[in-house]
Amino acid sequence: MKAGQAGLSKRIDDLNSRLDNMNNTMLALFGAMITLIVGIFAYIAWDRRTMMRPVLERLDRLEKAVTSDLHINK
Repeated sequence: MKAGQAGLSKRIDDLNSRLDNMNNTMLALFGAMITLIVGIFAYIAWDRRTMMRPVLERLDRLEKAVTSDLHINK
């Protein structure tokens, strides 16, 4: 009977080890997904800011051109 209990105990320990490995793998994958999501949001914010700078500069130039053409003083 002792041999059967020892075998069962070994199988339970092996199962616990596999579950621990699976949990560690899932945690690593979850961390990688969160990192990718944060990186995508950071890229979106950076790209939006760099895209808006030329648009705002052109809008400012157009505003100055229109005010000078219409002789409007601010």
